[in-house]
Amino acid sequence: MVFLNPTILLGLLASLIPVIIHLLNLRKLKRIEFSTLDFLKELQKNKIKRIKIKQWILLALRVLIILFLVASFARPTLESTTAGGTSAAKTTAVFVLDDSPSMSIIGDNGNYFNYSKQTIKTILEQFNEGDELNLVTLSDGGKFNSVNRDNFINSLDNSKITDVSGSALNALNEAISTLRNSDNFNKEIYLFSDRQMHLFKEDSVFKNLGENLMDMNARAYFFDVSGSGYNNIGISDLKSVNQIFELNKSIGFSAIVTNYGTVPETNVVASLSINGKKVSRQSVDINPGESKLVNFQTDLENSGFLNITASIENDDFEKDDISYLSIYVPEKINIGLFYGKETDILYLNPALSEAEENGSFQITRKPISQLTSVNLNDFEVIILVGSLTQSNTDLLTKYSENGGGIIWFPASSMLNSESSDISLPLADNIPVTTINSEEGVEYSITNLELSHPVFTNLFQQDKKPKPAPLRLFSFLKYRAPAEFVEIIKFEDGTPLLAENRLGKGKTLIFNVAPDLKSSDFPLTGMFAPLVNKGIYYLTNTNETDTTWFAGNKVSLNTSNYPYSNIRVEKPDGSSLYLPADSVKNRSYLEISETAQSGFYKLFSEEKQIDCFAVNVDKVESQTVKISDEELRSKLDTDGLSFEYLTPEENYKETIVQARFGTELWRYFLIIALVLAVIEMLLSRNSKKDLAELQ
Repeated sequence: MVFLNPTILLGLLASLIPVIIHLLNLRKLKRIEFSTLDFLKELQKNKIKRIKIKQWILLALRVLIILFLVASFARPTLESTTAGGTSAAKTTAVFVLDDSPSMSIIGDNGNYFNYSKQTIKTILEQFNEGDELNLVTLSDGGKFNSVNRDNFINSLDNSKITDVSGSALNALNEAISTLRNSDNFNKEIYLFSDRQMHLFKEDSVFKNLGENLMDMNARAYFFDVSGSGYNNIGISDLKSVNQIFELNKSIGFSAIVTNYGTVPETNVVASLSINGKKVSRQSVDINPGESKLVNFQTDLENSGFLNITASIENDDFEKDDISYLSIYVPEKINIGLFYGKETDILYLNPALSEAEENGSFQITRKPISQLTSVNLNDFEVIILVGSLTQSNTDLLTKYSENGGGIIWFPASSMLNSESSDISLPLADNIPVTTINSEEGVEYSITNLELSHPVFTNLFQQDKKPKPAPLRLFSFLKYRAPAEFVEIIKFEDGTPLLAENRLGKGKTLIFNVAPDLKSSDFPLTGMFAPLVNKGIYYLTNTNETDTTWFAGNKVSLNTSNYPYSNIRVEKPDGSSLYLPADSVKNRSYLEISETAQSGFYKLFSEEKQIDCFAVNVDKVESQTVKISDEELRSKLDTDGLSFEYLTPEENYKETIVQARFGTELWRYFLIIALVLAVIEMLLSRNSKKDLAELQ
């Protein structure tokens, strides 16, 4: 027998009170001899003996009443290997329910999730009134507890499959914590899952579970609700092929289609949609375990925030049949053009004129001395011609770190200056030499990094370009460090155009001035296209390499966000409101409520300011389950009570046989009350005898 509330046993000390009172009463008695009453002693000797016996019995009864009363509050429980007895010990049960996307797979008994809920309802028939019922989900460890079966069933019915790839570790830790805080004798965990390998890859899941279950003398039941297997085709990735987004120009996307099943699939149709409109489709044949890249090509007809989806026809597992991608195409690019003298931009103006006239570019021209007086965040791209002061450099460093794009040219006045204090923008400790030649020297271009986005559609794909040599009169000569990308390089190793990154921003660095005093570069066919393509390239701040999964925190760059309240519209249409304080004076904003897959749109004063896509983690598509042998090897520990069950088995009998413990507090309380009645009757009789004796 064990006590569920052993601390109450300290109250047993109260049983000493009747003994102390009895002893004190004995000390108060005084013996007085009356010679005339000697004859009465013999007459009442037998009655006095009976009174003393009754007093000792009363003392014993009073002690026993206290003992049984205190013991009943300590909740004595009789251990047994069966569920015998009429008063089964109360039970705390935690139902851990896998609500990850893979539980939506349809098996022989419907989808795994609904099948699990139905099995839980059947198990509830084995519980008694007053038992504590708890529900924990894998998606967020959210918990519902109740001693009312109807309320628990309502909560169970309201639970739904999520898009979050859950954590068995977090959910089981929550279950263990619930059991530890319970005073009930029986403690049980019921885990319902399809046993996907990724849920149980952490050995700490089992070690922590086993140690705690043994420590609490609790039992655990693992229900495998998965079927024998299923066929599944999924889209595991979606990317933009382009790094330059231009309206009315071709744009490409690529998706990876994977066959997770065991049979080959033919003529699988994959479709691409932009803002809900299907714009391209491809078909593919794919073998089991094989992944294929599917390319889509279309014209970019819309600007702004574009919602891109790649999808296939629904199969046994619908959650991975669609992949989401969000990109931003600016309708008009705001450019800040800063210069030393107006002659510095004499050839830049015509290079930008066509895009400026058709409304693609909006250009603000100012002397470079006014750089500190403007808000650089008003521009997507800044073009600089000339040298920079330290204050200018500090501003541009922050601008680049927050994702701003910069194009820099040296000015002719810099190149012809005798000063040796010349440095590249936002690049420290790079030795730079000024080269001047009055007659000019021809330099051949020996290397073009054609894979760089600035060369998009500049050359015919089937011909290797051979740019004509440039005549240079003055230029900057340096060796590009390892962190630079050399886009165009001369025969002597000096880069004509290089790219440097600082933070999330990019800087394109030319080593010649954009005028004829420095070189004949402005007259070549590459000059205007390189400047324009460079602007489009720098404007693309879409983080297409970043994939957000449902349930993960999303981190957004807030450098261009207004300092006002922000509303986040979730894929289901509901909203999350973020106060202005969550954005002000912060470089990044974290959003943790991402349990749904799809597009999240951010609004400020009902104007959309951002958008990001959330996908279902591709690990949910894996059909591989953890094997019986591996699962048992991880969970089977000496002394650990763990049962492996399937809903098809006679699990009710298994649970009933495993239940143990009969609480005895009711019996102890009844005994205390019976003893109290006996004590009361005997006390009255004893008082009557004393009165007769007196």
